[in-house]
Amino acid sequence: MRYIFGLMSLFLVACAGTGEVQQANENAVTVLDRAGNYGDAGASLAATHCAKFGKVAVFEAATGPWVARRLSYLCK
Repeated sequence: MRYIFGLMSLFLVACAGTGEVQQANENAVTVLDRAGNYGDAGASLAATHCAKFGKVAVFEAATGPWVARRLSYLCK
């Protein structure tokens, strides 16, 4: 039982992070998304970043494997 609890805890911690900004400037932002194609955690991070410059985030491209894809947004 103790091992099952430990494995479940490890699984939950590994899946907890759903996105982080990797690169950003006033014209664009790149987000590492770990949601695994079950959502777009990058959209809210990009919108928050672009709002600092009075702009909105516009999706540009997605690259990388589905577990850790990189989402690129332009700030327009």
